Amino acid sequence: MITDLLQLAATDPNSAAYKTGQVIGAIIGFIFVLGLPIIFIFSLVKLISTKNKAWLIGLILSGVAVIALIGLVGVGVYTGYKNSASKARSGFSSGAGSIVNVPDSKLSLNLPSHWSDIKDLNDAASLSMGNLFREEYLIVIAEAKADFDGNLTDYSELTVGSMIDSLDNPTTQEPLTLPINGLPSIQREFSGSVDRTKIAYLHTCIEGSEHYYQIIGWTIPSRKATAFKIIQDVINSSKE
Repeated sequence: MITDLLQLAATDPNSAAYKTGQVIGAIIGFIFVLGLPIIFIFSLVKLISTKNKAWLIGLILSGVAVIALIGLVGVGVYTGYKNSASKARSGFSSGAGSIVNVPDSKLSLNLPSHWSDIKDLNDAASLSMGNLFREEYLIVIAEAKADFDGNLTDYSELTVGSMIDSLDNPTTQEPLTLPINGLPSIQREFSGSVDRTKIAYLHTCIEGSEHYYQIIGWTIPSRKATAFKIIQDVINSSKE
């Protein structure tokens, strides 16, 4: 239970644990930042007034701490700048309703604020996002229509079929044909096991002007009700 709360506090900005941690951290940080300069100045004044070398130790220790604090602030500013620049290049910004552009395509998606980049979900993916703690995962694979001999139905059957074939004990539902912001799409839900772990998939193929897109979302069965709603909202936001 304690481990779960710590993980929630670390990974979910919308949780009460995360917000409580922010408040406590802010209070401790304020005391720390305010206290170090006061100790440094107090030690300096005492050293000058009393000539007691014991205050020199306090002066040195507090001085080192102040320098370290300045260094940490500098590193934090630099790291924040790098992260902001990286998000700007990818089209992703923090906060609710963040819009990200799928690289090398015209497609954009609206992502929830608790999602972030997740590397190595799929080597072929143009975009990999989700939330590890909440078991919410989504990838986008964009493929040029000029490289595929067939229509959207053919593309959906081929890509879904290859995924189902890789699962143990697969179960599938009938495909649904639906427009998403004017783009033709075919969606199918299926599930199966990988290394004895059960996984539920929501697979959507979208036909764009120049690309076919696979938007593949998945989670574990116990989180399906919540995760699929979020994943479907992301899919429904697809626009060219």
